[in-house]
Amino acid sequence: MNLDTPFDPRPADGVDPRSVPRRILYTGASITCIGQGTFGNDRFSPEEIAMSVLGGLSVGYRFIDCAAVYGNEREIGAVLEHVLTGGVDRSELFITSKLWNDRHRPQDVLP
Repeated sequence: MNLDTPFDPRPADGVDPRSVPRRILYTGASITCIGQGTFGNDRFSPEEIAMSVLGGLSVGYRFIDCAAVYGNEREIGAVLEHVLTGGVDRSELFITSKLWNDRHRPQDVLP
């Protein structure tokens, strides 16, 4: 699995993302009940984590949980760009991220 081949949003061996149970958040946003985390920088490279995200998205995951402290944002961003240009609509994805405790000041958020 790599970013050189077109992304197939509905592979034969995957789960239809529309069949995964969802919950409505207080904001009205809809989130799937299962998702994929992206922590693993203690054992895996950013590229390996990104490829696992690509694998998860290819079999139907649509909720990806990220954090800046994991150090793999660039690689996961490339996977998300690949998936979005490959036929998955942005509205299908729920992507969370977290700020580390020392990054809560307004000037620390955007970077």
